[in-house]
Amino acid sequence: MKHPSLLPKKAGAKTIDPKTFTGEIDLREEFDKLILGIGEKIRHGHPMILRRMRRQENGEPVFCTCSVNDPHRQGKRDCVYCQGEGFLWDEEWHIGYAMYTSSEGGKSDTYVRMPSGNIKGNYKLFFLRYDVGIKYGDKIVEVRLDEEGKVQLSSTKNSFIRKEVHKPQTIAEMRSDNGRLEYYAVYCRAEDAIRNTNPNE
Repeated sequence: MKHPSLLPKKAGAKTIDPKTFTGEIDLREEFDKLILGIGEKIRHGHPMILRRMRRQENGEPVFCTCSVNDPHRQGKRDCVYCQGEGFLWDEEWHIGYAMYTSSEGGKSDTYVRMPSGNIKGNYKLFFLRYDVGIKYGDKIVEVRLDEEGKVQLSSTKNSFIRKEVHKPQTIAEMRSDNGRLEYYAVYCRAEDAIRNTNPNE
């Protein structure tokens, strides 16, 4: 018995016969539509910052002057250059999507949604575009957004507010046909996040 579709039909919409459909879904294109809102789609992603560590030719991060002068190579929280990272970095804007996940059952169970009420915020999962090229040692910085999803500016500094800094634990390269990289799924431990607790910003 064939069940009727519960989805509303658009006027003039063409139906696709699954027996004759030979095309394949382009996951990169679908990611851009869903997360970035390319075309006439609604953007489901939000602005975030990728903090890239500056690296030497051998790939090692470049130490900040505050950590070079420290016997334990620890960065200073009030350093105007690295803000406590201990390494020099550059930041760039990206649009991505974030969600809380549970670590129970390993990575295969992270997509299971939790029931209403308590949320197990063990991991935060970020979805990023295929060409972002995130590496271990880089950081994902969430900024403060207003109710409409626009970047909120500080009233005192007239700049955006860094809300949380996340360190990637697992960078999963999500690949599809022929091994092509379609998007990144970046797992970060929520309890390791550095949070801005300044109420004046």
